[in-house]
Amino acid sequence: MAGRSLICRTGEEPAAQAVGRCTERRRTPSVRRGDATVADVTRTWDADWEQRKAGKGCPMCSEGSPDDTYGNARIDAGRVSDAYLVRGDIGQPGYTIVIGRGGHIADLTELSDADATTYLREILKVARALEAHYRPAKLNLEMLGHVVAHLHAHPVPRYVTDDSPGESSKGLMQPDPRRKPIADDVFHRDVAALRVALK
Repeated sequence: MAGRSLICRTGEEPAAQAVGRCTERRRTPSVRRGDATVADVTRTWDADWEQRKAGKGCPMCSEGSPDDTYGNARIDAGRVSDAYLVRGDIGQPGYTIVIGRGGHIADLTELSDADATTYLREILKVARALEAHYRPAKLNLEMLGHVVAHLHAHPVPRYVTDDSPGESSKGLMQPDPRRKPIADDVFHRDVAALRVALK
């Protein structure tokens, strides 16, 4: 990543900050591995990361559990998650987001064993429906959370015709603003079929 700079959500470059040498008196961040403390490392993540991870300003919490969000349509309402078929064309028909519900949770590891098992089963149920409907060459399951700090997964159907063979989907990492949303008739047909398959 040499030569590239990190840009915050505000569009400004974050100021480098040495972890463990915080200028605020209220808290002193540190990095610990077992019994060892790592000193003098430069912080590269946004200064408000810990607050966002704790749920402050979480867009997934604030939206509740709507049938439609940002043009995406809910195709499944599970016990601990909602699955939304993405309307934007990223070159991967069937791209879906499965959002953890029931309060703010940033990571799968924060769930009880029972809820984590249920969440993963709900993702699997959605992934199987996507495979049956779209017949991709491969279905990737991505669970990141470093941009939006709320538990969510990305089932991404991959096709032998997509634009990034052998690597992560370019459409997810660098969306092409020239791509048009999926046509209404195609999108609504797929939503209806997936809802039936997921009942």
